[in-house]
Amino acid sequence: MPGEQRTRVVVVTGASSGIGRSTGRSLRAEGRTVLATARRADRLAELAGETGAEVLAGDVTNDAFVAELRDRAASIGEVEALVNVAGGAFGTESVAESSIEDWQRMFELNVLGTKRVITAFLPLLRASAASSQDEFPHADIVTVTSTAGRVIYQGGGGYVATKAAEAAMI
Repeated sequence: MPGEQRTRVVVVTGASSGIGRSTGRSLRAEGRTVLATARRADRLAELAGETGAEVLAGDVTNDAFVAELRDRAASIGEVEALVNVAGGAFGTESVAESSIEDWQRMFELNVLGTKRVITAFLPLLRASAASSQDEFPHADIVTVTSTAGRVIYQGGGGYVATKAAEAAMI
């Protein structure tokens, strides 16, 4: 309905631990509506119990799950921000000795997972900004990468490469 105020939602990936979990907590403490996601359902349930965040367990490397996440967010309200935190480092061997499977896993999660989520949510973010009554309408995408995307370290070739690629997604 015209003039109806819809709930504004922030989606946080990788919310079961670390920066993602802290981000979800902080946003809820500010009174924001948060849809938190990660693979570990038990950790998400704890976050929901502690903060009242909406949660949906799943894997950002799965297209069907990302579509489900997008649809769930849209059912809650207008998506005003997407915070990409999901990621991981697998293996610490040199490039010569590292496993191709570890590299594939890192690229799938850190780079392609982030790309999937951004692609899925961009139409919702644009619509949210377009319908905003704010003086300066906007919607935000924040991608948390790592200093590893800029600082090379021994045994981190695959992770460094994924974080540099993720940082380049603008």
